[in-house]
Amino acid sequence: LTLEDKSKLKLRSNNDCFVCFDFNCMETIVLQYLSKDKKLGELIDKGGDCYANIWETLFNEAPTQNQRKFIKNSFLKVVYGMQAESLSQESDIDLNVAKSFISNLKNIFPEAFDYIDSYQKSLKINNKVEDFFGRTRIFEEKPWSVRNFVIQAPAAIICLEKLIELYNIVPDKLIF
Repeated sequence: LTLEDKSKLKLRSNNDCFVCFDFNCMETIVLQYLSKDKKLGELIDKGGDCYANIWETLFNEAPTQNQRKFIKNSFLKVVYGMQAESLSQESDIDLNVAKSFISNLKNIFPEAFDYIDSYQKSLKINNKVEDFFGRTRIFEEKPWSVRNFVIQAPAAIICLEKLIELYNIVPDKLIF
């Protein structure tokens, strides 16, 4: 919590504290689980920072802080359909570098991209898709958003399940 947020909240007692949890690489892990991408699975199983592991796979060297930030900010965006022109502008990199980066990601993680692409293709037949948990969504407008939906929707369900588990451990102390 930020200091401003903390200042607005009151603890019940001096023995209580505020705790914030974050699931590291949640959507990337969900993408791997659903797509069964072998290389992405290896990088996650390797442990440590999955974004640093992705960088090392692409460039054969450990990333700097800025390089790790670039991967974290661009990997899922590319998976979700960001094109080279947008990546080039957003990241202030050469267009050819952006094209090469996207091509390399698709070559290294083919099952992940194929999984997402399969939903995009099935959307052309129907204007709706069903996510991993069976929830259906219609995509009459913004059909490209199906790429986010098939990963983000299951990831949200998993987060809710973890929140329920946390509530079952500390039911009267869980705020949000």
